[in-house]
Amino acid sequence: MVIVCDDYRKDELLKNNRNKLSSVKYMSKQEFIRKFFFDYDKRTIYELCRKYDYSYDAALMYLENINYIDNKKYNNEKLDKLVSIKNYLDSNNLLIYDKLFREYLKSNEVVFDSIDLTKADNIMINELKNITSVTIKEKEYNKYTPTIIEFKTMDEEVEYVAIKICELIDSGIDISNIKISGINNDYDNSIKRIFDMYNLKIGKSINLYSTNTVRMFIENFNSDINKTIELLKSNKCDRDTIDRLIDIVNSYNFVDDYNLVKDMIISELKSIIKEIHYDNEIEIIDIMNNNIKDEYVFYLNYNQEYIPKIHIDDYYITDDIRDLTRLEKIEILNKKERINIKRALESIKNLTITYKLKSPFASFNKSNVLDIESIKGSLPTKYNYSNISNKVNLTIMLDDLIKYGNINSNLSLYNKHYHIDYNTYDNKYIRINTKDLYEYLGNKLNLSYTSMNDYYKCSFKYYLKYILKININKEIITRYIGSIFHYVLERGLDSDIDINETITKYLNDNSIELSDKELFFLDKLKEELPFIIEIIRKQDDFIKLKKRLYEERIEIKYHNKIDISFVGIIDKIMYDNDIYALIDYKTGNDSIDMSLNYYGINMQLAIYLLLASHRFEGAKFAGFYLQHILNKVGKSEDISKLEAKYKLVGYSNTKYIGEFDKTYKDSSLIKSLKIKSDDLYYSTSKVLSDDEVNNLIILASNKVEECIDGVVNANFNINPKNIAGKNIGCEFCNYKDICFMKNKDVVYLDKKDNFLTTN
Repeated sequence: MVIVCDDYRKDELLKNNRNKLSSVKYMSKQEFIRKFFFDYDKRTIYELCRKYDYSYDAALMYLENINYIDNKKYNNEKLDKLVSIKNYLDSNNLLIYDKLFREYLKSNEVVFDSIDLTKADNIMINELKNITSVTIKEKEYNKYTPTIIEFKTMDEEVEYVAIKICELIDSGIDISNIKISGINNDYDNSIKRIFDMYNLKIGKSINLYSTNTVRMFIENFNSDINKTIELLKSNKCDRDTIDRLIDIVNSYNFVDDYNLVKDMIISELKSIIKEIHYDNEIEIIDIMNNNIKDEYVFYLNYNQEYIPKIHIDDYYITDDIRDLTRLEKIEILNKKERINIKRALESIKNLTITYKLKSPFASFNKSNVLDIESIKGSLPTKYNYSNISNKVNLTIMLDDLIKYGNINSNLSLYNKHYHIDYNTYDNKYIRINTKDLYEYLGNKLNLSYTSMNDYYKCSFKYYLKYILKININKEIITRYIGSIFHYVLERGLDSDIDINETITKYLNDNSIELSDKELFFLDKLKEELPFIIEIIRKQDDFIKLKKRLYEERIEIKYHNKIDISFVGIIDKIMYDNDIYALIDYKTGNDSIDMSLNYYGINMQLAIYLLLASHRFEGAKFAGFYLQHILNKVGKSEDISKLEAKYKLVGYSNTKYIGEFDKTYKDSSLIKSLKIKSDDLYYSTSKVLSDDEVNNLIILASNKVEECIDGVVNANFNINPKNIAGKNIGCEFCNYKDICFMKNKDVVYLDKKDNFLTTN
């Protein structure tokens, strides 16, 4: 016998038949369909993408839809396209047929147990009846009348549920018999914040693609994928995620070069959800795929905007041609959704349904799935479950009293039991427990020049941005501009290229989608790139160092209570015979003023020196520079003035500059670099001795270690730096509404004329 059922039903049947010996094969509906008709694998998807130049998601969409058509001429473009795709797959043996399965079915009855059958399922069953006996067991439903409770806000709704859960636990109900359903991502913040106040745990789901391990995997993707995996292991990334990545890449072992399937792997990762669970957690369930008996269920989010699910006519097989296929009309799908959710809700004995009228971002309406009047909800008068919540609610009551003159009936009771410093605010950072910090960080930390610079400008800003990750996302284009620039230059310096096609290929290869604003910015880059390429070709004539490295990622490992990786990417490295010159491309007006280096600020060039000295043992540095791109170019400007805008801006080593710049005595390459007739440099020339360059590397190393020490000791005070009368710590800061910086928090410093001063 073959029983086709959902997992929850399979568990019930196995439990009921544990003492019976029977030959039963359990299958999900999807498993049965793929066995009965055909299946596919990663190679199928890969070949489909190659043949038709489809994306991974598009290929999956076509593969799913060919289940619903027959091998015939439809005289419809969409459906005939599906037939053509299926014929191509069949002719190339790319679909997997299990011929033995149909033979097996001939001697085994098939039972569809508690399955919601679609039009396509019924067509399949009629075909199945020609070869074996088929039984359909309808799902049984109860009919209870639940309570529906209305709340003004999402927070009130969530807190009500939290208190009721505490009451159930207090009355002896095991936490494993308490379930939550109906919630979506909008509830994440509210549930986490409020449930934490009541010491309640709830499982959560995260997108695997958003994890640090996967980000590092993608950033270091290699045609030899084993190198990437080994890099993740050496960085002590999350082991479970690494194992998941290994399983995924192994499923693509039919290619030798993994770059061929990079886009497919990335698309797959975006669809994978990682479940995180805790001991004694409250389980989140889908009531449509569970058989609830005596469990206590709280169904939140009973709002018209979410229940029932509404199907709209945006499928590949649109509603006007569904009658030609095995698919049901949209109207029928929506009727079924309403009926099924209504049955599921009415079948739960101990069910409490709640909904809100508003969230912080929108207003909502009560769902009309059940014809039941709701009651107005209010928080239960239970005060012994959460002191933190009680204090928060007291402040809300005081707000209502002072701002609007509303007196809450519980105000006097709350005010009697709690004393709070209402209408006062202490912005002082309270040091967090370092053990909690290490656990939160996974006993590892990633640092970069940017994060270190933020730490020295104000350590509280670092805490908000890199520990709490309250981050203001930059436009995508600003994050990829350097990579796009290098990609074009590598291909355009030695040969003529179509810049538009080259950039489009880069964006497609890296699955980058840009907004209209970002596309406008990119158009500006496209306009300037031909001129930049021409300038850099001319500059190359002045450069003696002919070997090149682009976007060189360099990592320095530290250990200070936890493992630390300091990582930087140097845009361009020119070298030969142990002589090196470093260049970083900039789109803005970044300063090269190193007078703040003594305080750990504005150390980008110094950090590049440190990274390069770590990677290239015995390196001698001729110079380190910025090269500004996307300059404001006037159409009528003299060509010599235009070229001057693209000169390198930075510091040169007097000992080795001649090994780098052929024209260093009156440089055509480096801004303001010029030697007087007495062989001394002009005062405007930015030059350092070899000893000063080495001292700068030592200073950078010390500042990195000092920053690491501050972070691992949880030193995140509000301490914006004011140097020589300018508050650079608060300049352009996005977190002023959080820190409420006071004058006493500002650290006043003097500018150091000699940035290599050591005391």
